[in-house]
Amino acid sequence: MTSLVVDASVAIKWVVPEVGTIEALELLSHAPLSAPDLLPIECANILWKKVTRSEIDDGEADIAARLLEGASLE
Repeated sequence: MTSLVVDASVAIKWVVPEVGTIEALELLSHAPLSAPDLLPIECANILWKKVTRSEIDDGEADIAARLLEGASLE
């Protein structure tokens, strides 16, 4: 089976509803997923930007970060 590589813009859609969330969630069931080593740092940066823009609050960012930590990625 082919492995797909996801970046932070896709991973964030798994935990924060935005355009493309449905398609990003569908990836979770279709193939093994891999991610670059910097994915956690990139996701943290995106969450920080969303908090500073008042798109989400601190608590939502914390929950999103914890959910991403548990994602099964290679």
